[in-house]
Amino acid sequence: KVLNSIYNMCIDFEMLLLNCFIGFYNETKTNIRKYLYVSWTLWAYLCWKEKQVLASSQLPFYGSIKEADGVITLNYTSFVQKIKKDCIHFHGKLNNYINMYDKRIVELRGKYSLIDIVNKIVIEKNDFSKGKYFIPAIIPPLKMKPILSKEFIDIWYKSSKMIKEAEKIIIVGYSFNPVDDHFNDLIRKDKSKKNKITIIVDPKPQTILLRIDKIYGYKKEDFVQKEFNGKKVYVKDNLTIIEAGATDVDIDELFKTFNLPQA
Repeated sequence: KVLNSIYNMCIDFEMLLLNCFIGFYNETKTNIRKYLYVSWTLWAYLCWKEKQVLASSQLPFYGSIKEADGVITLNYTSFVQKIKKDCIHFHGKLNNYINMYDKRIVELRGKYSLIDIVNKIVIEKNDFSKGKYFIPAIIPPLKMKPILSKEFIDIWYKSSKMIKEAEKIIIVGYSFNPVDDHFNDLIRKDKSKKNKITIIVDPKPQTILLRIDKIYGYKKEDFVQKEFNGKKVYVKDNLTIIEAGATDVDIDELFKTFNLPQA
């Protein structure tokens, strides 16, 4: 147990990123250097994992997204982009990196291997003697979200506008974690949220039921439990929570079952 605790502490990427990112505020090169190591390691792992998934999966859930649908993803991966080019990456995406000197976001173009990118960006571009740092253009999974550049302010504004203008909302694989309260607040501040049909798909609905009060003002006991295709469903007014994973549902099927107008 002791060894396991030490192991978990050593690979707690959230804490490592949090402790090291402070270096950009107080200009501590040791912490900046550590952040570069940890963030690019996390980035490389996500790229490798994404490649694995794309090679072995047909992305069943993403495949049911229509071009007319507005999409906001909190994932860094490019899965949604395979279906819809103009989706919003709320926390950034893997094929961008950022120049911390002028906060400019640069897109990775062409076909690169991970080794090529590490050599051309991580090793060649970063210059500690001149204060030039290049990091993945993804908002790290921290409780305190840093604003890496103006582009992210624009992205969050577009997300807020999309949520407010939506006639219906389907939320998949998002548990309203307090860590992402900056996103939760976009839904919370949508004054028409209780009047629009909203479906939440999550394998752990009990967690959602406990957190939804701070977003919608509904208590756990306000929901009525029903059943949908053998899965538990919790309903309160226009809000429906389905106990299921992303790959267990089809968007078209949700439209038909809950009488949603097609996009």
